[in-house]
Amino acid sequence: MKTTLFILLLLHGLIHVMGFAQAYQRLPAGTFQQPISKPVGWAWFAACIMTLCTVIGWYTGLHFAALGLTVTAAVSQLLILRNWTDAKWGSLGNLLMLLAAWASDTWW
Repeated sequence: MKTTLFILLLLHGLIHVMGFAQAYQRLPAGTFQQPISKPVGWAWFAACIMTLCTVIGWYTGLHFAALGLTVTAAVSQLLILRNWTDAKWGSLGNLLMLLAAWASDTWW
């Protein structure tokens, strides 16, 4: 079960790259309904890196990983709210991240 959740959360993290790619017009026209500025595109990229690092840390039992998952889910959710029309389903990935953090023993 933990491995399945790990893979889903890694995929969720990689999907953040789409926001970065949209900001630099690297996706086909019409992929997103809302434009993404280049600074916000970098925020999407940062959310990708944050997600990947914290998910790997959580999976390997790194101390404070649950706190990292919580912060990462919050950052990701703020970006999703900014582009709700295109990214609303990412909220499910953030919910999974929060559930993993809640069930984790790596808070301290």
